[in-house]
Amino acid sequence: MAAAGAPADAKPVYSDAAALGKLMFFDASLSASGKMSCASCHSPSHAYGPPNGLAAQLGGPDMRSQGTRAVPSLRYVLNRTPMWSHAQAASMSERLSETDNAPVGGFGWDGRFNRLHDQASFPLLNPNEMANKDPAAVLAKLEHAPYAARFKEVFGQNIFTDPNKAFTQAMYAIERFELEDPSFHPYTSKFDY
Repeated sequence: MAAAGAPADAKPVYSDAAALGKLMFFDASLSASGKMSCASCHSPSHAYGPPNGLAAQLGGPDMRSQGTRAVPSLRYVLNRTPMWSHAQAASMSERLSETDNAPVGGFGWDGRFNRLHDQASFPLLNPNEMANKDPAAVLAKLEHAPYAARFKEVFGQNIFTDPNKAFTQAMYAIERFELEDPSFHPYTSKFDY
């Protein structure tokens, strides 16, 4: 469904950061194997979920390491802003349990990431997923990516001289793509009308 006044086949208009994030999301060269992109596990044609029936996807430098959790869909991350709750249990026995006052919310299956751009770094650095040794390994690949010049145009010509800032901006770009691309939040079910 297109936005009011927009043609049904209109292409989304992205910020410069989101356009870079899209390139990165589909770039398998950012993995240690050179064969896995974000889209390998979060397939757009499968509601940004896994493209197959595997409980956990295979990744790592040799594409033989199994991830530790099922791949969640990235649909509707726009609405998953962390909402921390600290509700107190009613009885003393419930209050003494380990789950009493446990925070609820965040990104990832266990809510460990407060911000979407923090979550975006996890698969890039996880040894069972995209398997980069550290942020510097990701940046070395970004510096040689076909869109490296565009990265410099958007974030500054000297962006790669500050590795922390460059990595943060790269994760921000992926976050912007996930938030700005309408395919991540189509609202096209019969309940959305």
